[in-house]
Amino acid sequence: MRSTLLGLAIALALADSSIVTLALPEILGDLDVGITTVAWVLTSFNLVLALLAVPAAYVARRRPRLAFAGGAIVFAAAGLACGLAPTFEVLVAARCVQAAGAALVVTAALGLLSATGKSEGRALHFWVAAGVFGAALGPAAGGLLTDVLGWESIFLMQVPLALVPLAALRGLAAEPVAARAGRPRVRANAGLLLVSGGLVAALFLIVLLLVSGWGMDPAAAGLVVTVMPLAAIVAARLAPRSLDSGLRIATGVVLVAGGLLGLAFLPRAGWAWTLVPQLLIGAGIGLTLAALTERAVAGRGDQVVHGGWTLAARHAGFVIGLLLLAPVLSEALERNQDEAVHAGTAAVLDSRIPALDKLGVAQDVLEQVDEAKRDGELPDMSAAFEERPESEEYADLISALEDQLDRAVTDAFSNPFLLAALLALAALVPLSLGRWKASRKTASPVLLAAGVAAALLVPYLALGGASFEPTPVANPCMTRDWRDPGDLEAVFEQIVLSALDGAACELGVSREELVLAVKDEASLDAFSAAQGISRADAERAVERGLERAVDDAEEAGALPGFAVRLVRRVVESVPPWLVLETLDGVGGLLP
Repeated sequence: MRSTLLGLAIALALADSSIVTLALPEILGDLDVGITTVAWVLTSFNLVLALLAVPAAYVARRRPRLAFAGGAIVFAAAGLACGLAPTFEVLVAARCVQAAGAALVVTAALGLLSATGKSEGRALHFWVAAGVFGAALGPAAGGLLTDVLGWESIFLMQVPLALVPLAALRGLAAEPVAARAGRPRVRANAGLLLVSGGLVAALFLIVLLLVSGWGMDPAAAGLVVTVMPLAAIVAARLAPRSLDSGLRIATGVVLVAGGLLGLAFLPRAGWAWTLVPQLLIGAGIGLTLAALTERAVAGRGDQVVHGGWTLAARHAGFVIGLLLLAPVLSEALERNQDEAVHAGTAAVLDSRIPALDKLGVAQDVLEQVDEAKRDGELPDMSAAFEERPESEEYADLISALEDQLDRAVTDAFSNPFLLAALLALAALVPLSLGRWKASRKTASPVLLAAGVAAALLVPYLALGGASFEPTPVANPCMTRDWRDPGDLEAVFEQIVLSALDGAACELGVSREELVLAVKDEASLDAFSAAQGISRADAERAVERGLERAVDDAEEAGALPGFAVRLVRRVVESVPPWLVLETLDGVGGLLP
């Protein structure tokens, strides 16, 4: 019973390194911060835990009962402050205090487990397993609580749970550790640091992709990411006991990297495509983290202090991963969202909706994108169509726009996942510097893991995983033949689109950029400033494009003579952002 309560304390404390992951999108919206800023809810906890793990271990080795009790009370009080935090700054400060309590709880628990009658080896194995289980299960528990009760409940629910393990101290006599601590095992801890840096992508980025990127409910996303801890538990139990620890670690690292590469090359948007990569990552966690931790701690004179070093290494890795990956993701999302806007504008212009609606719809979509950027969210494309008719043409267009956005978001996560895979693989470097028994044995488990990873990557790449990005827009300088217009509205559409092609070619931009630039005066001013030209130059380019388009329409016989003169008057006298609306009015006057 005492072991179970201590295990609960360890799992709860280390779950907090990842438990808020699924709540980040909701915290981002509620407290009005950006992606790189909201990551500090995770970063602050892991940073403080990394910094205080070793000092806390030195305290815990001398007074384990007092350290455990004090840590649990601090952890619970800080959790209450997190749940009631009125601002983002208060939340981050409380997370830092919570991490200090977690450092004391986890390090003291390792010493207390030995006092329950477990051998040093069994106590260490139980300590490692409880920590891995808590960290891996954290996102799922946090997602469920966020969806049902709100993100604050994650912290408020921890308050009683953190105090329950204090019952394990009753009648438990734990002696201070007298042995010298000795030096930490650098290679094993360096491997832990690098693997943990790569695992941030599995615990942080995949959740942002599911919830913020693909719009899943946190509870549903929580169920999806339970694949990893379940796979970790199964892999740890099924791994042959005879397998050398070096081979076990190398095999796990290859599986983790293979799963992260699978996430980097997702061929489509959708949670189902993440399941197999998650299975590989989970199996890798089950094989690697426990073996690395035990390698760093087992057989040392003072396991508590060396357990502190492994905590410091793991959570320093989390911090490095977060600091590296969050800016890369933020920059990629901004870049790809711009590409998605251009691809979406092209989809609008090429769609089957009424011709004179096209520019208006494209500009309404831009408004949704701009509003979403201000709120730090991804745009809701369907909101741009609330006042449009419900028809098959509009439904197809909404689907096309959402597809472009899914492409942009999924592709934006590709490079961060790829970087995480490289971080994980880098763990093999410090580990290979030592004399492993594995070097004298067959490496078949590692080759098998590489084969499993290849079996995932080959079909993902074949299905387009390396090119799942927004559709490139057409070159405006390429000549587009005039079609048989059919009616006057279609003629006006072709005049405007042909004019935008000509103007865009002259200015060296895409037609889609110019569509968004002629939304209104402010947009044209912003476009002109970005291109380093005057607004008058931009207006003249659009006017010359319109004049050429009218000439093309007249030469093709698409406009009667009197209509040509009327349209020319419109082109000469109406600002670019009003041309389509004016042509719509002209169309109503013509027979």
